[in-house]
Amino acid sequence: MIYVSDVEVYLADKLVLEYKQQYDWHESFYIPEITTRLWDDKTGVDVTYAEETVTVHDTITYRKLMPRTRYKVESRLVDMETGETLLDVNGSPVVRETIKNVTLADGEITVDFEFPAVIRDDKGDIVKSLAGTIFVCYEKIYIEQGEEGSGKWVLVADHEDFWDESQRIYMPYIDTTALDQKTEEHISYAEKDMKIYDTVHYEAVRPEYTYKLVSELRDTATGEIVVDNAGKKQVITTYFKADFDLQDNQYLTYGDVIPENHEGSGMTFDVDAEIFAGRTLVVYERMYLENGYGAGSILWRSIRSFWTRTRPSMCRRCGRVRLTATHSRRRRLQTAPRRL
Repeated sequence: MIYVSDVEVYLADKLVLEYKQQYDWHESFYIPEITTRLWDDKTGVDVTYAEETVTVHDTITYRKLMPRTRYKVESRLVDMETGETLLDVNGSPVVRETIKNVTLADGEITVDFEFPAVIRDDKGDIVKSLAGTIFVCYEKIYIEQGEEGSGKWVLVADHEDFWDESQRIYMPYIDTTALDQKTEEHISYAEKDMKIYDTVHYEAVRPEYTYKLVSELRDTATGEIVVDNAGKKQVITTYFKADFDLQDNQYLTYGDVIPENHEGSGMTFDVDAEIFAGRTLVVYERMYLENGYGAGSILWRSIRSFWTRTRPSMCRRCGRVRLTATHSRRRRLQTAPRRL
């Protein structure tokens, strides 16, 4: 808001002088107000992908800043789980400082954040990631006192609302569990009608949006997508929506995309695998965001690919090698030798 000082002079209860100039800059003083919107550079919305370089923008809309004045904007991303300033994968706080000369009382300032969200080893495997994080942006605006370059700053506006959804960005995480239909383990019998059920668990997924899961069954020896004996390429596309009714003071979203056999809308690989004995298979998952913004256009953006490594163990009943899950990035499914 802008306030103006009016002056009235009285003599013996009689008005003798007044000064009321609504637009006199010397009599006006400003009380600024700011609102913000945080959005990802690639998706254009409040969902981002955990990759080597993440770029998000904080658009600050301000009203009633004093024109022709220099301001400093301090912005920082805050991890909603800890309430502390977000640290990138290198341990550096994600903060920005912007100096802006404002010419109009009302307008916008955009602050750009660029930070690493993934570290990979020499083989390209992820060793550290911020996937699964939900963060919010805090801002403070200061006016410079005295001459330009004085370095004296006084706070005039801030916006630090932990629950403001327009300040929030989701960085989803997914992992997957692949099991054989019959053994309910990470081991299958090489037969004509081999079924593999793949359950995808997700976290930090923005509610209300529609997502696409692309599931690929690959051979670990070649890295290629499996083509079964019938010539069928083992790729499944599944759409889902994270339907959450978030209550007050609630922000965390998580859930599972469950295979069809478990009364869900999920992934079931139906494989003609009679000659697959001795092979080890792995399921790759990629999740994309369907973004219908614009003139009917659809933007697809990879949100997260994550798989879980496994280690071999011995089946006590049959003596065959099977695979059990450990905490890394690939879940394999090994086919047992086919009986003749």
